[in-house]
Amino acid sequence: YDAIESVDAAQSASSQAQRNAALAQSSGAIDFAVELLDEPIAQADGELPQDFGASYVALRDQVELLQGKVDALRGTSTDLADLRVEIMEAKVALRDFTGFVRTRIKLSTDELFGEITAFFLILAAISAACIAASIFGARRIASGVSVKIKQLTATMDKIVDGDTSIRIPSRGRQDESGEMARALE
Repeated sequence: YDAIESVDAAQSASSQAQRNAALAQSSGAIDFAVELLDEPIAQADGELPQDFGASYVALRDQVELLQGKVDALRGTSTDLADLRVEIMEAKVALRDFTGFVRTRIKLSTDELFGEITAFFLILAAISAACIAASIFGARRIASGVSVKIKQLTATMDKIVDGDTSIRIPSRGRQDESGEMARALE
């Protein structure tokens, strides 16, 4: 039962027992509203952003005050019209607060998504730079080795053709191409 419907049922109740039962349902609905209000706070371990804190505390106090009024009216024949108005006001305040919370959550989610997107863009740029540097380095090393091998191949072709007066390149190098060049002497 909605708290307002329960108050309406209590107002039109034909007996005190029906009135008390309807007020108990209204109190239960308000108690449920308090639980719903407290749930996000419990999930956040009681930590509230500053802009939530004051609104939350004021709204929770308003709802608890209403619950106390509903409970105090059990067993009485007091008119419930004022209570109905207060419950309507609390309902509007709850709706406004939940709208505010949803807006803040959406903004926080959008900010977080933006930060994640920026991180991945930076990661992609760094990865692309590393890949480009690796490709450049590999091509440079490969071309350096390739040039030395082509020079040695050309020298060997000249030696095979009988030209022994040629200068053998890379003899002074301390790597594999230098060893190959010294082997031709």
